[in-house]
Amino acid sequence: MQQCKQCKTFRFPPANICASCSSDQYDWHALSGRGIIWSYCVFHKDYFPNESRKIPYVVVLIQLEEGPRVFSNMTDVDVNSLQIGLPVRAIFEDQPNAETLLRFRLAGGDT
Repeated sequence: MQQCKQCKTFRFPPANICASCSSDQYDWHALSGRGIIWSYCVFHKDYFPNESRKIPYVVVLIQLEEGPRVFSNMTDVDVNSLQIGLPVRAIFEDQPNAETLLRFRLAGGDT
């Protein structure tokens, strides 16, 4: 993720100018992939018919350990067990069209 060289704020989504200090200087940093569920929504209808996914599916807002928040999906989760504040970890799913998508799983004891 982009991190401002001047004030050390992470930028997401990536941008030319830091929203915190207006610097145009940045570096790229690997993040831990750990975070917590900040918010979530369970969808019972598939709004993207070209994607084959199980219904219901979960869209989450994840507060990353390093600070930024990102939207993604949860995988391998019982929707009835979800709670705000649960620890998660990032995984990457390769797609048939050669894209790789960021997803999250419950972290359990592996944080």
